[in-house]
Amino acid sequence: MPENFASLLEALNDQGRALAKPAPAAAIETRGRSRRRKHRFTAAGSAVAVCALAAGVALSAGGAARHPAPTMPVPTPPSAPTSASASASAPASHTATTTANRTGVAAFLQSSELPQPALFQWNAGEAHLGTGAGGTLPATCGFDPTLKNMQKVHSQQQDERDYTSVADESSSTETIYHYGSAAAARADYDLLKPNPATCSSAHVTATITDGAAWQDAASGTTSLHKMIVLSGSDIAYWFYDYENSAKPYDTSDDQAALQRMADRLGGRAVVPDPVAAPPAGTLPASAWLDPSQIPFGTADRSHGWVPFGGQQEAPSGQKPANLCAAIQDGEDLVTQDGADVLTRSYHGSPSTTPVYPGSNYLYSGADEHIVSFPGGAGQAQAAFASARVVTMLHGCQFKDGSGEQTRRTITVGAETDTGFSLLATDTPGPSYEHLYCVIKGSHVAWMVIGFEQGDTSTGGDAAILATMAARLP
Repeated sequence: MPENFASLLEALNDQGRALAKPAPAAAIETRGRSRRRKHRFTAAGSAVAVCALAAGVALSAGGAARHPAPTMPVPTPPSAPTSASASASAPASHTATTTANRTGVAAFLQSSELPQPALFQWNAGEAHLGTGAGGTLPATCGFDPTLKNMQKVHSQQQDERDYTSVADESSSTETIYHYGSAAAARADYDLLKPNPATCSSAHVTATITDGAAWQDAASGTTSLHKMIVLSGSDIAYWFYDYENSAKPYDTSDDQAALQRMADRLGGRAVVPDPVAAPPAGTLPASAWLDPSQIPFGTADRSHGWVPFGGQQEAPSGQKPANLCAAIQDGEDLVTQDGADVLTRSYHGSPSTTPVYPGSNYLYSGADEHIVSFPGGAGQAQAAFASARVVTMLHGCQFKDGSGEQTRRTITVGAETDTGFSLLATDTPGPSYEHLYCVIKGSHVAWMVIGFEQGDTSTGGDAAILATMAARLP
């Protein structure tokens, strides 16, 4: 843990250079499902996140309280698939390869071939080919943040590609290991495949010849899902962390996805998932604003908004006692029993941190929230009307997350039958939050943008409200 502010900033810079992420390490504090009382990003509040990143862990503040750890599954031998889909169809032999394995980018799973493509709406990242020989895999059983449980691989070369889910916070990686011989590949395959005898948390969900898919629930608030395929002198290994733990992961597509993975690597025709549309309750990517459509992208010396990726999910909470103070509280502004809140977060991109000399202020932030109401338009209208009461308030006083007494002044920007906006000015500071809220059918969307300095005008608010509403389903 850094001992002072200077060493903390140096740690932030070191982590940023090492991880080559678009967001500074401190930005990780905004991930998860915690309710933030102050939107500004500070280095002092990020020390834990730096240490977590150093251990290879993405910090999810408050997630454990809202989402209990998954129940430990009963180990299932690899020879006996446990999912209904795994037992319903007899998989084709993976060893009966009649064509050469695919190589390069063509060997990776396409976004439509990953498990549950309609649900997760996977996006494929840049492929990194020829990343070196050998290496290690973190924790073949569970996810060990101390990095002590590492499995060494003996490949001569490996290729890698990352994927992110548009629908939630899930991220995944496929690595293809290339060996000098089939015997060497099989030796590593035997080390990497699930073994319930040595890993009690491994729950096999599908198998084919020389291939398996399994769930590993030994990771606390996150559930790891993995697939592995052996084909000649190549191994394809894919894993992802399912962070949307409010809803259990549906393993019904694992068998088909595992076969797609084997066919993709083995050079055979791949049978796509027959489901084309997102399941009910899943928002399409088009429902969200593009970063370029979010205003004040240059506030606090930034150069545009950078998305964190994914959609965080949390149940709608109780109506807050102080609606004025709840402007920044994520799912607290628009509340209704039985509704879920999806959130996308963005951070500013200043050239240097801290943004202002003599402070620990790092950069601006923005959150867009969308609630889909199971009770339809009537339920959405009731929640929207309740939230709209905030426009009748002039301001309030409250203590922020650090215990500092804050005075908030509210100025209404634009109001229509289906939307409203306002500007909240907080002192001391001052700092600013712009709020935009719209309703369309059974959906309510609202966005909060917070920054220390920048444009505080509300002249373009009506256009922003119209854009938000147009993007809702």
